[in-house]
Amino acid sequence: MANDDYVQHMPAVRAFLSSKLGDGAERDDIEAEVAEAARRLSQNVSHPSKLRSFLVGVAANLVLRHRRAQSREHQQLDQYALEATSQAEDAETILARKQEITEVLEGISALPKAQRDALLLTAVEGLTAREGADHEGVPEATFRTRVFWARKNLEAALGRAAPSKRTRAAAVLV
Repeated sequence: MANDDYVQHMPAVRAFLSSKLGDGAERDDIEAEVAEAARRLSQNVSHPSKLRSFLVGVAANLVLRHRRAQSREHQQLDQYALEATSQAEDAETILARKQEITEVLEGISALPKAQRDALLLTAVEGLTAREGADHEGVPEATFRTRVFWARKNLEAALGRAAPSKRTRAAAVLV
């Protein structure tokens, strides 16, 4: 089987991913991962008629992995927010912080995958730029650029041109 036989099935994969993730950067990122997996693994498919099912199965597994990763990110950030608000505060302050944290989470979710990963590796996991670059398999300068643009894009999404008073979680992430 030719290594490029998978190309004819990519519209079906794209339609499947759109139904699960909508149109956007997340879908495009996962579609690229499916294409890469197809290039590597398509020779393992015994018959060309099974290639489409194989590719959609790969896409489904990648969507599940993506959703699990997002869930873990949200759990970590929720825990961080809980720790930040655990001090004795009035209800208005707590509500304002929770709203701001929700806005930050939405902003992070809207970032392209590479930028989101770089930001979370540095801000949440506490990795240095060198450690993050090694983790992502990219040069350190590329990783630093991703963190820079993630912060800029997140500030823009939050409507902030310059640093302002923020919750502890927002200050670390932005």
